Amino acid sequence: MIEIPDNIFAKDKHGRSLCPRCKQIIAECDCPGLEDSRNGEILAAIRIQKCQKGKLITEVTNMPPDAAFLKNLTKELKHKLGTGGKYEIIADKGVIILQGDRSRQVSDCLTKKNIQVTFR
Repeated sequence: MIEIPDNIFAKDKHGRSLCPRCKQIIAECDCPGLEDSRNGEILAAIRIQKCQKGKLITEVTNMPPDAAFLKNLTKELKHKLGTGGKYEIIADKGVIILQGDRSRQVSDCLTKKNIQVTFR
């Protein structure tokens, strides 16, 4: 399963991770959307879509809704794949959108980070 890096969540004085929304300890937090982070499991769904002008995009959905985590992961993917992209939080789920058909490369990168991947 995935190890959540220390730099994603703020810590209290005892070194325990705090929820970015309610500032409670992650183990005691009831915020929606943090269940995957609590269990340490992320199951990302990758799909290819066409934009308005016919260009392809790679969409990675079902990610944790933590903006700092998404920002760092998106930046790393964009750098490794040499493409543009962005991240969004939609309905308490994180979404990473990359330009072009990068599904295999994204899958390889996420698998190396111990994130499970499915294709849709």
